[in-house]
Amino acid sequence: MRGLGSVSAHVAQSLKDFSDRYSRGNPPGVEWDLRHVESRKMSMAGLTSFLAIAERLKRYTGEASTARVRWNPEVFGFWNDISLLKIVRDNDLLEWIPKGILGGYQPGRTNPYTQILYFKFDSTVPNWNDFDQLYGWKDENRQKIKNDFALRCGDIFKPKRGYLPFDQMLSSQVAITTAELVVNSLLWGRSSAFVGIQRSSRGISVAVCDCGMGLRRSYNAKSERLAADRIDDSLQAIFACSLMNTREWGLRRAIDAVVSYGTKSRVTIASDDGQIVWDKELWHLAVEASMQESAGSGDYDSVLSPRRNSPGGRYGSEGYYSRTSVGLRGVRIAF
Repeated sequence: MRGLGSVSAHVAQSLKDFSDRYSRGNPPGVEWDLRHVESRKMSMAGLTSFLAIAERLKRYTGEASTARVRWNPEVFGFWNDISLLKIVRDNDLLEWIPKGILGGYQPGRTNPYTQILYFKFDSTVPNWNDFDQLYGWKDENRQKIKNDFALRCGDIFKPKRGYLPFDQMLSSQVAITTAELVVNSLLWGRSSAFVGIQRSSRGISVAVCDCGMGLRRSYNAKSERLAADRIDDSLQAIFACSLMNTREWGLRRAIDAVVSYGTKSRVTIASDDGQIVWDKELWHLAVEASMQESAGSGDYDSVLSPRRNSPGGRYGSEGYYSRTSVGLRGVRIAF
């Protein structure tokens, strides 16, 4: 639960094994071991990714997974205050083991500047090829999600002693960026989206996670209409989807808005077995490459290859890319 990479590293292989056994008609039961989760050592990105996986498993199997926990009022209180317990309860995502263990905590005692939101995929989301509804639906729901986010998370941006003061436009920028990413999950990923937001002394962090089609699958589903070649590589799909929309609000403008905000602002995008961390320098190299007449897979190689993540884990402020040995379905974005 300590980050996007942590969740993927711990569960990707097990989920692959589950899918393989399920496809052979021998579905195993799913039990999450959360007994070692510690208070103050959980990232919002990790928690939102975990919930997205749990929701996908519920849709896939038709029943809630079990989650084994040990009695820890500090952990339960934090989960309550960030709405995790409510989301799990309202959507029957998990069955807590041992039964009746969730108790002993006092609501409202943990960090109030942290929240998880849930946006459910339903039948009102139009088909990709329904152009009469597509763009109107995107604009209408982007605005609805932005307003909902601002209403439920507005206090996170208010001035507070000991915290960095924020630019007055930051809350609006974060809200519209988050709304665009949620719309992408619902429309292109065909999946529900989970949003985690947290304020600390270092700034604001947001994660949007889903377990939908993933960028490679959704890009290839649109490739014929875009008159583009299919992509078989997850990193190339992240690269292409990050840069493809130049005419309207989309992922490209969202990334540009974030990395332009400050020297330490970054956007992490993970899908399947690939991950790109866009910082200002790497993003500008990619934008320049995409604007050249010869833009294509060669530019993807030339931009990313020099910035590969080192075996030692170079996680400074610089952008980089990395791969995992086993992919995890969907899209996970943090900024």
